Amino acid sequence: MLKGTLYLRNSKQIDFIHDTNHYFTTDIKDSNASDWIDYMDQNLYEGYHDIFEIHPMNDYVFDGSQSDMIALYILGNTNSIRKSLEKSNLRPYIMQSDHDTFFSETETTVYEAVKPDLSNFVFGCSLLAIILIIITVILKDRKEIMISKLFGLSNMKLFRSLYTKYLISLPVMYSLTTILCYTYFVGNFRETTKDYLAFIGFYNIAYILSICIIAVILYGGIHALTSNEFMKQTKVKDNRTIVSMVLKLCLLMIVFIPCVTHGWETYDSLSILHTLLSNEKTMTNAIMLNGIIFDNTDIFEQQNTIQKLYSYIDKHNGIYEEFNYVENYELVLQGNQPLPFSITYPFITVNDNYLKDYKIQDSKGNEIDMNTLKESTLLIPDNYHLSDEQISFFCKGRPYNILSIKAGNTFTSHNPNNYTSNTLTKKNPIILLDKQWMESTSFSTDNYFIKINDEKDLNDFKSFISDNHLEKAMNFHLNKAYYDVNVSKLSYQVITSGFYTLLMLLLVFIYQIYTAIMYVHESRFIFALEYLMGKTFLQRYGSYLYTNILLYLVIVAAGVFMSSVTIMHIILFGLIMLIIDNTILYVTIRTYENKESANMLKGG
Repeated sequence: MLKGTLYLRNSKQIDFIHDTNHYFTTDIKDSNASDWIDYMDQNLYEGYHDIFEIHPMNDYVFDGSQSDMIALYILGNTNSIRKSLEKSNLRPYIMQSDHDTFFSETETTVYEAVKPDLSNFVFGCSLLAIILIIITVILKDRKEIMISKLFGLSNMKLFRSLYTKYLISLPVMYSLTTILCYTYFVGNFRETTKDYLAFIGFYNIAYILSICIIAVILYGGIHALTSNEFMKQTKVKDNRTIVSMVLKLCLLMIVFIPCVTHGWETYDSLSILHTLLSNEKTMTNAIMLNGIIFDNTDIFEQQNTIQKLYSYIDKHNGIYEEFNYVENYELVLQGNQPLPFSITYPFITVNDNYLKDYKIQDSKGNEIDMNTLKESTLLIPDNYHLSDEQISFFCKGRPYNILSIKAGNTFTSHNPNNYTSNTLTKKNPIILLDKQWMESTSFSTDNYFIKINDEKDLNDFKSFISDNHLEKAMNFHLNKAYYDVNVSKLSYQVITSGFYTLLMLLLVFIYQIYTAIMYVHESRFIFALEYLMGKTFLQRYGSYLYTNILLYLVIVAAGVFMSSVTIMHIILFGLIMLIIDNTILYVTIRTYENKESANMLKGG
């Protein structure tokens, strides 16, 4: 059944019909497993990924659990598997439906293998950059090539002297980069990586063949260059500028949208990571209570157990917080009639213990003692003006006192997992101080926290769980564990998306540097005279700069219609790229211009 679907570290096999207590797992720290499922990408073993286990069916049938149902998802031939199950030892456990069949047809999502879109994109961009640079090289070198031909140099000798080393270095650098990336992300060579090695081998061969084709075209260009009429043209500079800008427009059209997408992902992940790191103390010093599971239906015993837990939390200054009430409410409303009023204000629900770490002032600037508030209160920043409907929404339909507070506070969640809903922090929120937080909510969420200052506090909580026989019923975690996992996950996202962004920016900026050097080199005598005549940088190179700006205006306008990223983000990213691009252009031109001017003054 599993043949060809997964790889195992030690290639051990399990008899899935008769074996029990044997299983495969993705948890490489599990010493009890029969074997470990081998991932090609070593990042998949990080703690923020799910752990999967594959067990024989007997483990489920005879484990003595009280499971109500086991769902079997069949992806093969339904009729043949139906007949096999009818004859198997599982048949007594399969219930008959009203239609005298134990199968229920359902539409399932088909997971296809990941297509190499990114690989094709990077491969294509790399070749495109090479082609663009080669075109500009020919435009730059054609005068030198023509003069060399007049002196009797052959096409092959010109090709070897000008381009051979450059063309050979390209596949060498490509292969070295591939090897380094493989070593970092995959590791050693093993059975799991066999198909991937064939995949990257194909791309290396394709790259070498592409370079060979480019070399043939380049040689053909040298061979075809026989006329010296261009050497007499007076508008060569303008013609080459147009060609280089058209080529740059093609490059930008290809890389801009992916660059914006990955760039914004990098920024978003980096900002969340910064929030986590800035609030490490808050997010690593508490026990998170995730819920209670009751095996019995005795409601009185359940209430008694919950009350004991409430009392323990209250005695140890437990914290209650709810940072994603609005987000969850909007999620429930998806596809339904929206609220007739805006709920865009930030909002949190907390208890007294949460607010002990914050200084809250009334609208006159006097600090509020939360102990003086005997009833639940809605604290509204003084720069907000809410309607009666909005107030009722934030009071969750219950009558609460209302108090105006000074705006400007920022509050931090103790739950690192809130980053997935962008609710790690809330700036200037409306605050519902819930005095009945123990009675008005349930333990089905991650909103309850008990601060731990040292190992003694943690052991005390574990003793409470043990004394009340809640080891199996009580689900809790240290928020530090979630914090470490999320920091690791976001760091990886920043590195990968940042790498893609920098790669694409590098293609654009390298091309810009090369075309700028060519632009100055071809007209260096004219620019030198203009410089000596006292013309400013903008007067000398204004047309080139303005054309470059126009390119980005075209790209941003196209990006608005072609990208799912917001218009403001596209405009902002395009502006940043333009500033960096023009800065590189300015530095490149000034550096090369100074060098060429000095050479010409020396008679070079």
